[in-house]
Amino acid sequence: MLLMPLIFILLALDLSPASKPPVRLKSNPNLSVAEMGQWRALLKGVEFRKLTLERSEPYQLIDLKMLRFDTRWVVPRIVPTLRYNLKAADVKTLAEMSGAVAVINANYFDEKGKPLGFLKVAADEINPRVSKSSLFTGIFGIKDRLPFITHRDQFLSQQADEGLQAGPLLLLQGSPLTINRGAGKQSRRSLIGLDKDQRLIVAVTDSLLGGLNWAELQEIFATDALQVVPHAGVEQLRQRRIVFSVLDEIKGIGEKRKRDLIRHFGSVRQIRQASVEQIAEVIGPKMAQRVYDSLQAHPDVRYKDEVLR
Repeated sequence: MLLMPLIFILLALDLSPASKPPVRLKSNPNLSVAEMGQWRALLKGVEFRKLTLERSEPYQLIDLKMLRFDTRWVVPRIVPTLRYNLKAADVKTLAEMSGAVAVINANYFDEKGKPLGFLKVAADEINPRVSKSSLFTGIFGIKDRLPFITHRDQFLSQQADEGLQAGPLLLLQGSPLTINRGAGKQSRRSLIGLDKDQRLIVAVTDSLLGGLNWAELQEIFATDALQVVPHAGVEQLRQRRIVFSVLDEIKGIGEKRKRDLIRHFGSVRQIRQASVEQIAEVIGPKMAQRVYDSLQAHPDVRYKDEVLR
């Protein structure tokens, strides 16, 4: 909480490129917040914001890109790539196949593809063991379609319908937690968190070289400017992803029907272009009409690729 006055000063200055200099972070005077950016709506329940940072030694420009989701309209899911017959895939490919608004990498795996931390997908508890590694202090879970983030020491598997353990927990109730391993290492990062209104925030760093370390991210997010309360760091990992899909919002679709549709058509984009009769060949006429009507009623989801860039 000692870092918060710096951000209050930044907001009071009403920073503009023409007249205001960058504001340096206390955790690293070589790193400055050049542009705070503002939230802007992309889709119903989805907002985007870009924070621009400048490092003087060595010189770097770093964009911290964020998506904020209103969970009344966007449902988080944890989805294995194997559900789409993929052993591995980049996030754009998985987003196109699943119809997701956004996808973020999640979880750690060993050389045999086994998760190193807790992992539960729907009713399938793939790895029930909660790791005690110093890197795995954060757990992201979903209960009754609502996300939560907690410390592993406060977590019980029955609390989550779905959940995964990946990365250190950076903030708890707005306060930075001690990170004992790799705290000063700069890297490209992807993170997930919840603000005080329980909106889900996904953030990624975009830079050719370098990146941000955990202490810098703690200072950036422990502010009223972003209002991120608990926040779990999720490194660049592989094989399982957190997915927000338009198909999840269709009543009665279920995992089996969704999987059958994706396998048959290849992506939600292709399903949207199909006729009711073509969809009915896969899931029957009654559900086909519901899927068709829902996808045609949300044409703005076509622009998800622009959201992901």
